[in-house]
Amino acid sequence: MEKKDRLCLDIIGNVLNYLDPKKAMSFCTMSTAWNTMILDHDPTKRVIPWLTFNKYFSWAMHNIVDDRKSFEVSVPGGYEKYEVEQIYHGWMVSFSESSKLLISLYNPFSRAKIYLPTCKESIFFGTTYLSSGLENPDSTLIITTKTTIFSWRKGDTSWTIEEKPNHDQWIITSLAGHFYALEEESTELISFQLFPLRITRLGVKILVTEEVQQHYLVESRGELWLVLEHCSFDIYVYRLDLECKAWVKMDCLGDRALLLDGYPDSLGISVPAHETGYESNYIYLIHDMEVLIMKYGCNKLISKTDVRKLGQHASNRIFWITPSSN
Repeated sequence: MEKKDRLCLDIIGNVLNYLDPKKAMSFCTMSTAWNTMILDHDPTKRVIPWLTFNKYFSWAMHNIVDDRKSFEVSVPGGYEKYEVEQIYHGWMVSFSESSKLLISLYNPFSRAKIYLPTCKESIFFGTTYLSSGLENPDSTLIITTKTTIFSWRKGDTSWTIEEKPNHDQWIITSLAGHFYALEEESTELISFQLFPLRITRLGVKILVTEEVQQHYLVESRGELWLVLEHCSFDIYVYRLDLECKAWVKMDCLGDRALLLDGYPDSLGISVPAHETGYESNYIYLIHDMEVLIMKYGCNKLISKTDVRKLGQHASNRIFWITPSSN
């Protein structure tokens, strides 16, 4: 490629940066050379967290830090009677509204949809966790109730159903290929393996007062963080020191931003601020139909976004979603 041609493409790339994602993607189809730039301008290929909500026949993707880059993803086949429970690694975990036996996984970026094997037992009052995107052959969906753990690994033709040794709800995450869970009532941290279920108690607990209304387990740069959200929206973050068997309170999040969903299944995402446009050492908390933006350490509310102003909703819930495939 000649130098002047490279210069032209650089100029075009700069122009595309100022367009909304839909227009940028349509311009990239103008020629083969332009199409090579689609990875840089296709929003579905970026590891950027989006605020998303259902609009019946599409999912709105709203960039909380740049309104120009918001867009919609249509739902193939129209609106189905499946209720989204939670979103992990770009995949929506949905239950049929007519039966808790029917579960599907849908990726609004790739449009891929998978109907999971019918579960033999109806799953009520369970919390979900998907370990990674389905591009990973070891991707595992876990649904836990107080008494039972349901697990499905990619490629399985049936669910594995096992009884939990104690009746405590789990908040689950994974780190370096290992599963961890915080028992909500005992506040003890455990690690566990599946197929079959094996539990190891790590001897790490934290004192939780009645003011704490949400717990989050978050993987961040190879570390395990515990986030406690108080009724007053005061938020405290602790880093796991497994050697000392202790949670160590953090004074600063460094160059990370925390995205919390504020719902009972307690999803938290840690993202690099400089790569995503979010503010470092900030917390973005979904509360009802608003996003509260707070600076960590002083628990000061900086601003808030009312999602109801962004368009018609098919449900009264909003989510964080990232196109990350793993």
